[in-house]
Amino acid sequence: KANYISYGGVNIATSDKRQATSRNSAIFVGRLDEQTGIKTYIKAVKLIRKKIPDFKFEIIGDGKFRKDIEKDFKVAGLKNDPQNYFQQYNFAFVSRYLSILEAMIVKRFVFAVYDNPLKKDYLEMTPFSKFISISNSASDLVSKISFYLKNPKEKERMVENAYSWAKKQTWDEIVNTYLKLWKKGFAR
Repeated sequence: KANYISYGGVNIATSDKRQATSRNSAIFVGRLDEQTGIKTYIKAVKLIRKKIPDFKFEIIGDGKFRKDIEKDFKVAGLKNDPQNYFQQYNFAFVSRYLSILEAMIVKRFVFAVYDNPLKKDYLEMTPFSKFISISNSASDLVSKISFYLKNPKEKERMVENAYSWAKKQTWDEIVNTYLKLWKKGFAR
């Protein structure tokens, strides 16, 4: 039984100012491989663009799928703090804890995907699972994106709850957790 559980740490954004974003926009930040769900996100964007042709989608990352992805989408490497990228888009397409926290701390709605039972548990068993949208297919993801585009008040309610949780997940809190463990003798 664990004494403490950490989901990662983030720096709280220096400003609560949200940069102007297109309502019809999303960004993926992460590795371009099978563990991050990038192919599911890409399939979903292709489906969304059939209904919303101007849906803006940016991909920031690198990995073994990059050359294949660049056949259809522009891919940029990570050059700045991920929070700077998230602030420019309405939705964050991310499925890893640290990226999820980084999106939540700048008040971006998170769509996470899974393709196996372990990843499903990884996402659904976290305390923040009720503040994000979790899908297992491109069509389910498109359905949920459509719902939140039509229901912005529900989206904002979820974003505010996610932000409230994320701002308690700072690097200072992680340091304090380690210090508590050290004082109890668990970290020696």
